[in-house]
Amino acid sequence: MPLKFPDILGWAEALAIHATPGEDSYELFARDAIRHSYYSCYHAALAWAKKRGYKKPPKVSSHKALWNWYSADLNTKDIGSRGRGLHKKRIRADYELGKPIQDDPQKAVKEAKELIDLLTKDGERVANDPNEPMLRGTVPPQPAIAVVGAATT
Repeated sequence: MPLKFPDILGWAEALAIHATPGEDSYELFARDAIRHSYYSCYHAALAWAKKRGYKKPPKVSSHKALWNWYSADLNTKDIGSRGRGLHKKRIRADYELGKPIQDDPQKAVKEAKELIDLLTKDGERVANDPNEPMLRGTVPPQPAIAVVGAATT
């Protein structure tokens, strides 16, 4: 079954819960939670934009193009700004591996939820559109995550 943005957000929440500062696994959980938070709202925003005629311009990264598209309209400018902010966090989580992660994974999940909520501002709940295959997901219950190499009692 294809993955949907609510599934990605649910996974981000589960990862963020398991990201405990000071534990050996913190960096992995925190970085993954931030990454999945970003991609949940990116895919929700992309689906919403495509329903409104968005087409990625050539020679521009898909992420930059999407957030620029939102920023160009006063009604959706905040979505573009927030999307860019989460994108920066995702870049740090994915590529700045030599530095301890400074971004809070719980905050990234919260920001992703807020961005997705902004997509409903005009009264159209993108997540409830039964005709949008990208959006037909279910938020899974928070799974128990086994950490390889972690001590068990």
